[in-house]
Amino acid sequence: MEINALRKEFRKFQNLHFYDDLNSTGIKLLPFNFKRLNSGKELIISMVGDYLIAPYGTVEDLVNKNTSKLSEDLYYDLLSNHIISDSDNIKSLELLANRYRAKKTNAFNFAQLHIFVITLRCDHTCQYCQVSRVSQNKEKFDFSHLNLYKGINLMLASPEDDITMEFQGGEALLAFDLIKDAIAYTKEEAKKINKRINYVICTNLAPINSEILEFCKLENVLVSCSLDGHEELHNENRKRPGRNSYSLVEKGLNLSFEIVGRENVSALMTTTTLSLEHPIKIIDEYRKFGFKSVFLRPISPYGFATKNKNSNYQTNEFIKFYSEGLDYILELNRNGEYFKETYTSILLKKILTAYSENYVDLMSPSGLINSVIVYDYDGKIFLSDESRMLAQMKDFTFQIGTVNDSWETLLANPVIEKIGDAGINDCLAGCSTCAYNVYCGADPVVHHATQGDMYGFRPDSSFCQRNMSVLDIIFNKIDEEPDTLEIFKSWVNNE
Repeated sequence: MEINALRKEFRKFQNLHFYDDLNSTGIKLLPFNFKRLNSGKELIISMVGDYLIAPYGTVEDLVNKNTSKLSEDLYYDLLSNHIISDSDNIKSLELLANRYRAKKTNAFNFAQLHIFVITLRCDHTCQYCQVSRVSQNKEKFDFSHLNLYKGINLMLASPEDDITMEFQGGEALLAFDLIKDAIAYTKEEAKKINKRINYVICTNLAPINSEILEFCKLENVLVSCSLDGHEELHNENRKRPGRNSYSLVEKGLNLSFEIVGRENVSALMTTTTLSLEHPIKIIDEYRKFGFKSVFLRPISPYGFATKNKNSNYQTNEFIKFYSEGLDYILELNRNGEYFKETYTSILLKKILTAYSENYVDLMSPSGLINSVIVYDYDGKIFLSDESRMLAQMKDFTFQIGTVNDSWETLLANPVIEKIGDAGINDCLAGCSTCAYNVYCGADPVVHHATQGDMYGFRPDSSFCQRNMSVLDIIFNKIDEEPDTLEIFKSWVNNE
């Protein structure tokens, strides 16, 4: 009974004056979150992402305004990192507001990435494919010219002046003639309204040849390919007749380097259960081809991939894979070789600079609409590629219309308003008090897909577990490994 009474007393709010900083003397607390690191030190993160690794007990001293217990260096670190203020001057709050606005710059944008699923035809049957694919002779699963031009007109009617037009599949190059027509039409129309268009083709490289690459060189088209790792792993993950997927990638990459140049070729891997035991082999495969980075990317929990045993693994298994890979990459850097892990770099830009990457999963407000739009082969329009994957499972929650609609109609879809609520992690239970709030996103699509609710329940969220674990690894390394921060800074500075 006494314990219950004590708990009740402990949970009571203090009197109002306890929280009133405006009329108090001494320091004023600015918004911050915090957590304890493995070493026992406290990680304190301001609302604009400035962080400080402080001695145990610092947060308690701040809350109790025991500034006498703070060393002079720590006191000034707390000031400079916008964790406390010792001034009534409104200019300091204006500076904080400007910093916060800079962190949220993406919220003022419209989609700069427009993905066109040019065909569903594919020559592979990949283990982890998240969408339905059809055999190569099913031209009815290509974008029709009429719908393609309507989609392009919509893209060009969007408010952004710099736009990336990305062609996906299936295997996009099986509809190469359509891609050529799309680029020709887009160039002609974009010139009339002074829009700048960047082009990307996503491909497994199997159909690549000199003619295609010469076209890419002429039109400044970037080539993005899939490379899952060494030969045995790649062939098992990305199956095709003849089991020669890897040899085709190897041949295609070398030809692409030769014709369009290394700087115009990128590669992306997907982690399957088969990948989990081979982080170092995968990284070495990227090094073998001369790449300076790798994106250790988990499987997305969407579409048909959820039914494949090679696509189902626990978050802790992925984190072990990621951690081993990151350790190896850091060791490469310590030995004088510049190489980075891409997801870590995206987070580091949020941690070490005033700005954020335009990466949909880690945006708050959500990157849906203000980062990416997807035009499916049949003219349907989705809020993201993941939204399209859900539609393959007959869940059309995130389809906002078709290419026959205007932007006024598309943006009036009721789901947009709901995303506006569910896509801001500052306001979500479990996110608003998380130390990593400012570095993370909300991702309404993944929570709808995995939990049946756009808002999500954070304690059971694989999205939260993964991002919190990755950020734990990053900050514990900064705390415990003195040279790691300089390596991390080099990854951000060399972008």
